[in-house]
Amino acid sequence: MTQDLRALFERELAAHDPPPLGSLVGDAVRDGRRLRRRRSLLTTGGAAAGALAAVVAVAVIGLPGPGGGPADLPAGAPSPVLSAPPSAAPPALPPTAPPSAGPTCLVPPRSTAPQATVTLCPPARADYDLAVPDPPPGAAAKRLPFTPAAAMSLLQRLLPGLKIGDARALRYDRAGLVVESVVLGEGPGGRYEKATLRLGIVASDRVATGSACGDDQTCYVAEDATLVGVSDTVERGVPVRTVTAFHGKGWEVSAAVRVESPAATTAPDPAGGPEPAIVALGTQELVTLVLDPRWGLELPAEDVVRGREQFPGLPPGKD
Repeated sequence: MTQDLRALFERELAAHDPPPLGSLVGDAVRDGRRLRRRRSLLTTGGAAAGALAAVVAVAVIGLPGPGGGPADLPAGAPSPVLSAPPSAAPPALPPTAPPSAGPTCLVPPRSTAPQATVTLCPPARADYDLAVPDPPPGAAAKRLPFTPAAAMSLLQRLLPGLKIGDARALRYDRAGLVVESVVLGEGPGGRYEKATLRLGIVASDRVATGSACGDDQTCYVAEDATLVGVSDTVERGVPVRTVTAFHGKGWEVSAAVRVESPAATTAPDPAGGPEPAIVALGTQELVTLVLDPRWGLELPAEDVVRGREQFPGLPPGKD
């Protein structure tokens, strides 16, 4: 079938004369000659312009100086070298973006929106005592999984100078807990100042991954190689100092203090930044607090039992 169609087409084409070319060939020849003449004129003009530039440059260099001789070149200047002008300018590259300036922070004091939380610059380094407290006798006794009530019980034992009010659990799951309580502590002149103390215990691998101590923290190394980070924020216009201990055993503990009394927000801090004017809640006391070896994903059994009695409003956990 295909061969029959091909033969039929060939017979049809052979029966007719090809169409005349007309002026197609002549027009193509004339256009080609016109293009060749144009290229020749452009090449000749470019060479003449280059030669003229060279002559002008030589004439300028050979102008007489103040003494009648050729003008002197500045000391150490290289001799001029003439070269043919480039045929085409290189394409312009897009401007390179400036390098990132890194994270920004604010220097206290700075007014903020009522509900805003602002990260401040890391506090200046200070000479804190980074010794790990010795555990009391029997501290290695039975331990149970952490609970908010047990955490508050241990906190009260570690900070006996505080009067701890009602506490609430902001977080409580298998990976961690965060509890917050309003506390009263002795301030300047023997009067009591009010503050909010927030305690957190969370499972963490930031030491293993090398991500402990962020850009907003001033980092210290305790005597047992535990990393301690100190940072400042402003919450709802009130300064907050946070101290976090990154324990290499898969967990971290942090304590944050927000001073509620206006008179207590201006006390100087040896590391710079907001230091609560409460004796038991200074930065050194917070460092010692988070370094205590009794913290962890398991807490002393006695605090689990005592916490149920002292803080009945908090989740007691399960045995």
